[in-house]
Amino acid sequence: MKKTTAIALLGILILGITSCKKDWTCKCAEKNTGKPQETLYYKKLTKKDAKVACKAADGLAAKVANGYCVLE
Repeated sequence: MKKTTAIALLGILILGITSCKKDWTCKCAEKNTGKPQETLYYKKLTKKDAKVACKAADGLAAKVANGYCVLE
């Protein structure tokens, strides 16, 4: 019984530590008008990776179209 409980607790701990991958949306718009320009979809990424990708899109949007992007 103790072995089963220990294994179950170890499994729960491992699940809690691993990063959750899910789908994310990065919405880009014009700075002046707030008019939506593009929506980017990221599938099965961690939140950290999605933030990095959206920040890269934000930098490009600022340079090319005077815009910004926000991760949702």
